[in-house]
Amino acid sequence: IEAKGLQKKVSFNCMTRANNFDEEIADLMQRMNMELVGFGFESNSPKVLKFLKIGHVEVTDHDRVLDLCEKYELNASGYFIIASPTESLADLAETYWFMRLNMSKMLNFALFYMTAYPGNALWHRFLNRGLVSNDMPDWSVLNFEVYRPGRNLFLNEVYTEEEFLQADKYFLELRELNFLRDKVERQKQQFYEYQQKVYPAIYERLKSYANVLEITPYRHGMLERHQYNQSNVLQILPEHIENLADQSFDCIFINHALEKVRNPDAFIQQVARLTKGEVICLFYNSFTFQF
Repeated sequence: IEAKGLQKKVSFNCMTRANNFDEEIADLMQRMNMELVGFGFESNSPKVLKFLKIGHVEVTDHDRVLDLCEKYELNASGYFIIASPTESLADLAETYWFMRLNMSKMLNFALFYMTAYPGNALWHRFLNRGLVSNDMPDWSVLNFEVYRPGRNLFLNEVYTEEEFLQADKYFLELRELNFLRDKVERQKQQFYEYQQKVYPAIYERLKSYANVLEITPYRHGMLERHQYNQSNVLQILPEHIENLADQSFDCIFINHALEKVRNPDAFIQQVARLTKGEVICLFYNSFTFQF
């Protein structure tokens, strides 16, 4: 993919397990333009996770992979299951707080209710107890996306359905917040349209200079992403500007870097010492679509 430059023309989504995801894979995924990585977190309770997952997956993997996705600019999606047979209310709380505290690190998440299907281990477990049968008149009781009190198959063996419904209200509130995150997708589309308008004009201006510094928080600068000739452009991260104290540039292009630095005033002063020419600075407000 990278050898043929396909990552500049297409993007990818994928699913993976948290224990299989490491820094090397995150780096490769970013290079191949992976836009969304989905993780079946299922639960943030060690006990419930051991019940649900086969293999060596730990709840510590959940925080680790979200941090890696953030580091490598990969959108993460999480999938969760509640009302598992062995889950206690304390286990349920562990999952709720993980979801709530990490919403900013996940582009979206999906919430499912534990159910059983013919052929899986849970089916045999509850078939022997008479809760399910191979000729059930109403298969909608196995709905895993919407929980309907008194109609869905309730498989938890620790708390009551009434206790679960009280807890489920909080999860449904998170789900509503999650739906609002669709706005993020629209903002991404707006940002793409913004790039299509702005970067051709920026490139026309920069190509007249022999020596340009592009300061960008992105692993790949926007000029590179848009496949512009960059023979005259040196690209650095904002935190590396101190390494250029003895150099000079005809033009400096601050490409959405000020939004990422803690002290913009001091940063601008550092930039000013590197050029006697033009400084171009881009800002973007995704909520008002102004630039």
